[in-house]
Amino acid sequence: MLKRLILIVQIIWTIVTVGGGTLFGVAYGWETYGFGGAIGCGLLGFIIGAIIAAAPAVVLQGI
Repeated sequence: MLKRLILIVQIIWTIVTVGGGTLFGVAYGWETYGFGGAIGCGLLGFIIGAIIAAAPAVVLQGI
């Protein structure tokens, strides 16, 4: 039961961090640089979100 709960929390954490990073990057890139910037900043946000999702202890230590 506990393993299932931990898995669900990890999945939700990954979706939120990767999706949030991508969304923030696309919004910033679109407003600042246009279509090309939306693609570039969205990709950068995706990468940063994936790194944060892989190592949540880094974020939690910073809080």
